[in-house]
Amino acid sequence: MVTEERVVVFIDGSNFYYALKRNLGTAKIDFSRLSHHLCNNRRLIRTYYYNVPVDPKEDEERYKRQQKFFDGLRRIDYLEMVLGRLEKRQVKIGYNELANLYNDQIARDIINKQGEKVIPYNIEKGVDIAIAVDMLNFAYRNIYDTAILVSGDGDFARAVQAVKNEGKHVEVAFFRKDFSYHLEQVCDKCIYLDDFIKECLVKT
Repeated sequence: MVTEERVVVFIDGSNFYYALKRNLGTAKIDFSRLSHHLCNNRRLIRTYYYNVPVDPKEDEERYKRQQKFFDGLRRIDYLEMVLGRLEKRQVKIGYNELANLYNDQIARDIINKQGEKVIPYNIEKGVDIAIAVDMLNFAYRNIYDTAILVSGDGDFARAVQAVKNEGKHVEVAFFRKDFSYHLEQVCDKCIYLDDFIKECLVKT
């Protein structure tokens, strides 16, 4: 029997993806089944899934796979997708850092050819703040009774405490070995995905 307790699920998509790959070797999850399993006979208001789109100029095949995955998410009832953005950054590495990564001779060769080595990388922007703002905004507007955060990122601890201060319950769902100590300490309830996640895999 479904209770009247209202639940909203917040999924940190990238964090969840890499945890799935580490723990299961696959990220093929039925998100509808996952959301209802987390609700456990409570009333699901909506699931919010947060991620960033891959840059098609950097990896066209990965971009296409991700867009196909996003299209599948858009067809799930009561699931809303929120996308952040990738920002390009770069870091310069000198001889000492290169020597730690390789060996002295390779480091000298790199420095002789190009001086400091410039390594480009991407960082996600807008995802963590969107999750925190939405959790707090919906709590303030009394949209839910309980928030379920699917993430192992300890940076959310303060947002979780702020939501609790609004009189709401917060549960955090993640894998045991990846569970943030800070989230474990602040949340109302820990849900260990190890106990049931295989039941939420996409059936082939």
